Amino acid sequence: MNYKPERKRESKLLELLESDDEVMSEQEHRETSKCQYFGDLAEVFLDRVVHLGRPYARVDILFDRYRPKSIKSGSRCRRTRRAAPVRRDITSAAIPLPKDWKNFLALGENKAELARFLSQEVVQHIFEAIEVVFSGGLIHEDDVRSTNTESDVSAFAATHEEADKRVLLYAVHSDVDNIVVMARDTDICLLLIHHSDKMTSSKVWMMSDTAKKRKYLSVHEICKILPNAQKKNILAFHAVTGCDSTSDLATITKKAAWKVSNGMACQLLDNLGHSPLTPSSKANAEKFLVQLYKVAKDLSNGDQARHQLFGVKEPEALPPTNNAQCAATTPLKMPLLDPNIVCFDKKRKKKNKKPPQCGTSEHTLGNRDC
Repeated sequence: MNYKPERKRESKLLELLESDDEVMSEQEHRETSKCQYFGDLAEVFLDRVVHLGRPYARVDILFDRYRPKSIKSGSRCRRTRRAAPVRRDITSAAIPLPKDWKNFLALGENKAELARFLSQEVVQHIFEAIEVVFSGGLIHEDDVRSTNTESDVSAFAATHEEADKRVLLYAVHSDVDNIVVMARDTDICLLLIHHSDKMTSSKVWMMSDTAKKRKYLSVHEICKILPNAQKKNILAFHAVTGCDSTSDLATITKKAAWKVSNGMACQLLDNLGHSPLTPSSKANAEKFLVQLYKVAKDLSNGDQARHQLFGVKEPEALPPTNNAQCAATTPLKMPLLDPNIVCFDKKRKKKNKKPPQCGTSEHTLGNRDC
């Protein structure tokens, strides 16, 4: 029987650290429902920026970029394959809002146009008490601007497609004592944990949930509790057990896999994400996957585990074969979760003049701890 990986909610890992909810609060929904034009939406957006930025000296706004040919673009297409998007240009604030937001946001060009429009509104708005730094919605990919013309924001210039990767760059280059990241993404939390040693800030928080039910995830406290091996390999663990670009293993939950990784098994993922991916690294990753199925510890590959469990478990609950596991390690030949985000000289705190392209070709591979 062919093994078919199962896709599940990848937020389960974040729930192990702190529960997360993506439901819009009644207040936020009421504010946006009154908007009729994109200009109204921009006013609500700017009011939210001012409101959330009151306790802080600076607010960083990062938009995703939408490239037509990328791994993320393929994931977005799968999510919105049932939608019927219509291209809409936002040429002015008087353009009416779409009646069906789902169809509007199903098209990457529409989301890029919305990011560009909101970025223009930020440029024209006068923020009296806070500094606002923004990127992602401007014409040039690596363009970064600040409402304070005297601030040097060149260190934040990057060409990463997703904003959650650039969030880490901002956190690493920040010289403040406290950082609060407002996001509802498992990847951001794991990136902050993995690269916490590169940050100079003593306290890093992740704000999640809604305005009515706000939660703050203490990243710095989590880093104190996690063993070094688990913190080092948390990205590899997330990629192996299922993330945005890799499928979950059938019948293996994040919680069950997390319990297995608490012990020595976590060290089997040490070299994943390094280039080149050696045969020993593949063998160790396969051994880690086999241990998730609670078989004898002397078994080291999927075929042996399937032989032991055959007739005991349903066919769908059997571990993948050796060939299937080899195919599953193909995405691991690329840097895990775009690790090149922290390619910089830590002493000078300057980004590379020509940052490596993140993603798909073998010659761009880099060290996970670069």
